[in-house]
Amino acid sequence: MADRTRKRLVWDIRKDLITLPADELFRIAKVIGPIRGKDLAELDMEDSEVCFEYINAFMLSKSLLETEDQGRQDCTHCFICGEDGHQAVGCLSRPQRQGNGNRPLQRGNQ
Repeated sequence: MADRTRKRLVWDIRKDLITLPADELFRIAKVIGPIRGKDLAELDMEDSEVCFEYINAFMLSKSLLETEDQGRQDCTHCFICGEDGHQAVGCLSRPQRQGNGNRPLQRGNQ
């Protein structure tokens, strides 16, 4: 995932997380599991700030980035034709472009 897209997504998730009550943040943090540099034992069902910071640390963690990258490599689903076994980059069903693929310049863009 592109860095800019990832930052936007993390920001959107943070905005949604901040609206959740402490007990829901606590449940999310527990599901995430251990995070390097954070103590799972410090999580408190009534302390939304601690739970939010724990989840935020996970979203910014190197392990999540590695998991995202690994997931992308393991994906064998094509988003062009919908079949499994290849990715869109190698799809033979992709519509072929004519010429060099560039559009002619419009009159005002020359």
